[in-house]
Amino acid sequence: MKKRNIIFTFITIILIFLICAMFAEFSFRAYESYSKQSTLKLFIERPNDKGSYQLIQNQKLSTQISKQEIKININSHGMHWREVDIPKKTGVERIAFVGDSHAFGCWADCVEHSFVGIFDSAIASPQIEVLNFGVGGYGIDDIELHIRQFVLEFSPDYVILMFSNGNDIRDTYLGLNKYDVSSGQAIFNKNNLIAKLPQKLINPKYLDRSIRKKIISILRENSAAIRFLQKYIASRSIPESFADLHSLNVSPYFTSYSYWSQFPYSDLAIEATNQTIAKLEKINQILSANDSELIIATIPYPEQIYCRKKKGKSYDINLPQRFIKEFAVRNNVPYLDLLPVLRQQAEQSNSRLLVSGDPHFNNLGHTIIGEALADFYMNNIIH
Repeated sequence: MKKRNIIFTFITIILIFLICAMFAEFSFRAYESYSKQSTLKLFIERPNDKGSYQLIQNQKLSTQISKQEIKININSHGMHWREVDIPKKTGVERIAFVGDSHAFGCWADCVEHSFVGIFDSAIASPQIEVLNFGVGGYGIDDIELHIRQFVLEFSPDYVILMFSNGNDIRDTYLGLNKYDVSSGQAIFNKNNLIAKLPQKLINPKYLDRSIRKKIISILRENSAAIRFLQKYIASRSIPESFADLHSLNVSPYFTSYSYWSQFPYSDLAIEATNQTIAKLEKINQILSANDSELIIATIPYPEQIYCRKKKGKSYDINLPQRFIKEFAVRNNVPYLDLLPVLRQQAEQSNSRLLVSGDPHFNNLGHTIIGEALADFYMNNIIH
């Protein structure tokens, strides 16, 4: 009798667990459906090229991030922007923005509320036309290719390159084949990581080919509850206020944002930085040869904004943008570091600048950046 009771209790516990799991899965699936969360398929390989990619043209998409509906409209040219004509109107000055997902506009609720849209509204002149050529995941090498093959068709007078401190050096060093975009998303190419980096510098999550990894991948594809749990765990690592981070813990992994604020720099970090600077020099030369002027603004990653102690034994939050500033000074390129204005806002206000659990800016963060860019342009560039 005692053995039978134990078996009955065990079976009851298993049934209760399964019922709870089924209820949780149903609830998270309903939440995903209600919140309109969807996988955005934005990218396609660049034709006639050995690498890089571009936005898929003529798309109207929507998703939801932190209960905020996000609308994405890709025009007929493959730009996250309103429709524009390629020929420039007489007497009009064109300003082209290039960069990665920040320039693209993640996660402003619409492109008009992205910092490029805010800049456009702040300038508000019939003699100035603003264009957005930002593409998520781009490194400086992608940007160079994009400028040569696409941006120059629009005859920009100024090109504002939005440099992301956390990943642009990384993405440039990893080259034009760093991502697999066959699914419409940009996913790290594991073979490229292995070819480019020592294994100790690669986050194991990108290399794990074990049965456990395959099971997790299958569960993630088929379970809303697992997807929610993974997002929640990932979100806990991103600071959202000065109370969250006293000092910076430098990651040993090349793909991590904080790796680029290490002090002193490793030999590989120096090599990757030099490659990036060389690409910036090439972009500057290309633009000069086409009667266009380069402007650079550097965008901090979350830990740079919220780390209370600016410098420690193993880090300096003024890296890597110090190297970009040195390049700009040497080449007389107008330069704006956006870290001070964002840190000031974070210190003076409890308002969140980033989307919760994500390294991209919300509408407020985009507004602060857009206004800072417009002030810089009007005070230092406009004739």
